[in-house]
Amino acid sequence: GTGFRPMDGNVQVLDKRLGSYSFQHYNVGFYTPLFTKSWFRKDSVSLANFHFLFTMNLNSSIPQFTGLDDHRLFKFGMGLRGIYNTGKNWIWFFDASPYSVGDRKNTKATREGRYASILVASWSNNPNFCLRMGVTRTFLFGDRLHLPVVGLRFGRLDDKYISILFPRQVTAAWVINKNFTVSAFSKPFGGLYRFSNSDTLYVDPTVKVLEFGRWELTNGLRVDVNAGSNVSFFVSAGRYINGKLAFASPDFKNNNRPFARLGTF
Repeated sequence: GTGFRPMDGNVQVLDKRLGSYSFQHYNVGFYTPLFTKSWFRKDSVSLANFHFLFTMNLNSSIPQFTGLDDHRLFKFGMGLRGIYNTGKNWIWFFDASPYSVGDRKNTKATREGRYASILVASWSNNPNFCLRMGVTRTFLFGDRLHLPVVGLRFGRLDDKYISILFPRQVTAAWVINKNFTVSAFSKPFGGLYRFSNSDTLYVDPTVKVLEFGRWELTNGLRVDVNAGSNVSFFVSAGRYINGKLAFASPDFKNNNRPFARLGTF
């Protein structure tokens, strides 16, 4: 745990009130195919395919401030994912993920529905190069953002490659064999949570709910294991740098506008 760097608002008072900080995060999720189809294009050589999947994710996060009571934040979502390979140079990827967030300290007041989404087109006419472009609605940086997606890949996916996908991840990978892949990564990790104001962190006691945003840059190593045609898993570990936190009240600045950047106190 650490103290907090001055940013906006009455920082000295908040720093003393919050105390030191740690964060625990638990996540479980899965996806399963709903529909898959492959077909030959008109040239009778190129094979196109389409995959439609159902996704589910459950997240429990516990931010611990020595100056506040414990808060157990939750996120539960179900979504749909589509992948379309034209059989030529293009692959299209779409993911829509509606979900609910809240704080179990006051579930009724804090629960809120949200959605995140991403649309990416990937172009390649060479197995050693790929260009990606798209757009995403994300809460990854502790705020509600609409960002462009831009990426490049150099190297073969079945050998050694470097993949850059802003704002998601930078990866350098080595495929040892069909069962093992080792990679180094750097990626942002965070979210925007609903936080009960039961501790009166925000001075107005009539405000029941706060927005709690956090993000950090995580760097580490990952090992992927293919245990068979139907089972795969990975193990990863790393350290984070540049961790940032922010609290916002719904009645502060333009926070009641669903597409505006949050004004933090």
